[in-house]
Amino acid sequence: MAEDSSVNQEPLEKQKLEQLENELENIGKNTTQEIPSQPNQPVQQTNAPQPISPILSEESEPQGLGKSKGILWIGITLLVLALVGVGAYYIGSRNATSTPSTTTP
Repeated sequence: MAEDSSVNQEPLEKQKLEQLENELENIGKNTTQEIPSQPNQPVQQTNAPQPISPILSEESEPQGLGKSKGILWIGITLLVLALVGVGAYYIGSRNATSTPSTTTP
């Protein structure tokens, strides 16, 4: 019986394929008929709205981020002042020892 059912299904499948092909041809014909030819007109561009970027204020930052930036700037400032101070001390002490003091009696 299995052989009989496979033999019977082949003509059905062919018929279905033919129907689908006919429908596709009809659809193709309908779409070409429905589209009227239009004269060339200049295309007007519409002004599409631009996406709005979120504006972040200092208030919207996480609570610890503003404090850590302040501490970072204070640390950098102290480091620069310390380097300037050490450099000034080094230059001052080198000049004091290298120049002999002359006193006239």
